[in-house]
Amino acid sequence: MGLDKLCDACPFSQVLGESLHPGGLKLTARVAEVAELSSNSRVLDAPCGNGRTIFFLAQKYHCQVVGIDLSPRMIAFCQDRLLEERLTDKLSFVLGNGENLPFLDSTFDVVVSECSLTLMSRKEKAASEARRVLRRGGKFVLTDVFLREGDAKEAQRETTIVPCLAAARRLSEQAKLLTEAGFGDLYIEDHSEESKRIAFQIGSKFGGLRGFLDKLSTASCLYREETEQIEAVIKSHEKLFNQNKFGYALVAGVKP
Repeated sequence: MGLDKLCDACPFSQVLGESLHPGGLKLTARVAEVAELSSNSRVLDAPCGNGRTIFFLAQKYHCQVVGIDLSPRMIAFCQDRLLEERLTDKLSFVLGNGENLPFLDSTFDVVVSECSLTLMSRKEKAASEARRVLRRGGKFVLTDVFLREGDAKEAQRETTIVPCLAAARRLSEQAKLLTEAGFGDLYIEDHSEESKRIAFQIGSKFGGLRGFLDKLSTASCLYREETEQIEAVIKSHEKLFNQNKFGYALVAGVKP
């Protein structure tokens, strides 16, 4: 499922807010701190989604930011907001694929990816592309879901409603992904408290995980399984959440 359709699923926006990722802008500010952003930084957000991160970075850190996304609707939304907020000297948006970036080598100081790399089908290619467009000494900083324990294939079978969970890897595998793409000086922070915060929000807004998943399973007609199939999927998700199988982390690497 594409990121644009994921954003259309109302339960996600109710839990995650406008930023559409765990931790919101508070965690984005931590990403900027780890990336050591300054007014001289040139930043790529891939993919940029609704642009919330990009506008925040440009306004708070006064850096140049480029956003790329596969969704024409998202890019159009960002362009409209760009004109409204008169930030055309700081921001630009490009329709494109994070797995095949339409930029020259060594273009950016920082590449940011928030809760997105897991959703990409060719994660290795995306990480390699991030390295290619970074200047020497540039940083790739991502935040994403990770699998705490258990078998990844089992998690994929059990989490068909929530794509980012279905594609989650162990934290060691995420670090290995960056290492194999050519990044060094890896830095990791565990932000799994954000997962707990989301669980609390799900409980308060939907009466529990079951209410959230039931709502999600029918949102925007994304899923059309028979009732008994939906019930089985919801039970498997409840099991995984109750076992605390998933966490959330910030991972950063430097291009040598």
